[in-house]
Amino acid sequence: MRTWSKLAILAVAVALAGGLRADDTKKPGERPGSDNKTTRTDDDKRSDTKRTDDRRSDDKHHDDKASDDKKFSDSHFVDHAYTAGQNEVIMARMALERSRNEDVRKFAQKMFEDHGKNNQELTLVVSELRIAVPDKPLPEQEKDLRHISSNEVKDFDKEFMDHMVSDHEKAVKLFEQASKELKNEKLKEFATKTLPTLKEHLKMAKETRDKVAKGGDRGGSERRDGERRDK
Repeated sequence: MRTWSKLAILAVAVALAGGLRADDTKKPGERPGSDNKTTRTDDDKRSDTKRTDDRRSDDKHHDDKASDDKKFSDSHFVDHAYTAGQNEVIMARMALERSRNEDVRKFAQKMFEDHGKNNQELTLVVSELRIAVPDKPLPEQEKDLRHISSNEVKDFDKEFMDHMVSDHEKAVKLFEQASKELKNEKLKEFATKTLPTLKEHLKMAKETRDKVAKGGDRGGSERRDGERRDK
């Protein structure tokens, strides 16, 4: 859980700072301004190898493999459902700090509460089944987190809502398949119970994204960032 806690703390820090500085984009454990590229590369390779051994080789290509019957196991579902939920919580916290658009903030607050609750329920279910939840995001998820908290993002509200639509489309697809194909009854029941909430989230995400695209409270995030820098 330490990695998730670090990411959550980083999300809030980044939001308060209005985006990452160039040195902050380095991975944890790498000193700003250092040239330890070889060391970090070796560490990353070892970490990736361990992750592959400990979890499953389909993690790296989770989007493409989600529909593969042979890959769709209980642990596959837990990995993707849990990490997706954690990412939603972290991004929601970032949005609550960074956005001044009331529609975006309202949506983010609901994501923070609902996904936090869903992951608590999932953790209780898997603890009985002795299935461990992942201690860090999947590769693509971590890439998304780093992107949205970087200086590359010029319109946070738009980027955030685009992510929310895309992420919930994937989540609905995952939970629909789980509700039909999982063999474990408790996990299947969890997926079936949670699916309507995710569909509601997707509908809300599309509606909020459309409002942002039409220019509602345009520039709110940038004004908030500017105010922080002026302090």
